[in-house]
Amino acid sequence: MSYREMRTFTEMMRSLGFPRLISMENFRQPNFPLVAEILAWLVLRYDSHADIPQCLDTEQDRVLFVKMIAHFMVTRACIRLNTKKLYQANGFAVKELLKIAKILYSAMCENRTKLDSDKCIRQDKSSSRMFCCTNGRQLALSGQLASCGASLHALIGREVDLREARDRAIRRQLDSEWVERCVANARDELKGMIEKTETSLVNVAADETNLDEKIEKKRNELERNRKRLSTLQSVRPAYMEEYEQLEEELGSWYSFYLTRFRNLAYLENQYEELTRSGALGQSEEGDATLRAIEEQLKYSGVCQTRTSAPFLSDRFYCSFRHKIQHKQQRSVVSSGRCGFSYLHFITQYHIVRFQFSCPSSFADLQMRATMVVV
Repeated sequence: MSYREMRTFTEMMRSLGFPRLISMENFRQPNFPLVAEILAWLVLRYDSHADIPQCLDTEQDRVLFVKMIAHFMVTRACIRLNTKKLYQANGFAVKELLKIAKILYSAMCENRTKLDSDKCIRQDKSSSRMFCCTNGRQLALSGQLASCGASLHALIGREVDLREARDRAIRRQLDSEWVERCVANARDELKGMIEKTETSLVNVAADETNLDEKIEKKRNELERNRKRLSTLQSVRPAYMEEYEQLEEELGSWYSFYLTRFRNLAYLENQYEELTRSGALGQSEEGDATLRAIEEQLKYSGVCQTRTSAPFLSDRFYCSFRHKIQHKQQRSVVSSGRCGFSYLHFITQYHIVRFQFSCPSSFADLQMRATMVVV
């Protein structure tokens, strides 16, 4: 802000009749109360009916004041003000204040040229005030003209519908008795609603008492159930010791079963790998082992004659051997597991024959057969 602009502003405000003396030192530091007073005075000089906020205590109030002043000057006088500079309230705010002061000062100067210099000196305040009021009113009316025209156009557009509604209302003949009945019915309904509300308010106390009793009853029941629960939790059942013993035994048996199952799965896997590598060799070894078992059982006296076991006939023995050989061939072709399965199967067959013929030597036979298999 230059010294010339500051001097011009102070002289203009003195000429316009601002009631307070303005010094150039007032705007060296931020002075918002002085700026707000000048803005309010200038706006009221421009339009005496302007709505300006009076409270400037908080920051929000000051911001709202500056925004409303700027909006008023834009809409009424087409003067754009920088709100940030106005809020600073220092030398930069004087530039914005000078925009408003120039308009009022130019209007006052135009009126002053028409009068004599002596009359202008004596009637400076009165004439300037009257001129500013008249000019401000004209500007206010010009600003309101656009809004009034827009509202008038909207109302004229609604005239068609409004005319029909107005005509219907005028043509309608109201019966005084019918109006009285409607008013009486509305009055009775209102009385009924009032009585119902009063009754419900009276019953609120009784309902509250009943609810308190129910709540107390439920609370006592809850306390009894909690005590019963604590009693049941402290009591140890009669079968609990047996249950714990069986649980420990089940755990040991499960670990034993799991170990056997894992060992069996591992051995089956190893056996399948071996059978994939030498299925044909194992088939020949199985035949040789089978013949060795038959010879040992025959010469050691384990196998008895067919007369001692009449229920096992030659036909059954031949068909059984045929089934065993067929199973051996099928096992060789399919999975290569013929050695162990066939040998185990024929061993079980001879053990069964000997069990029926000589039950007393069955344990000896089982031991020998196991030794042969191993």
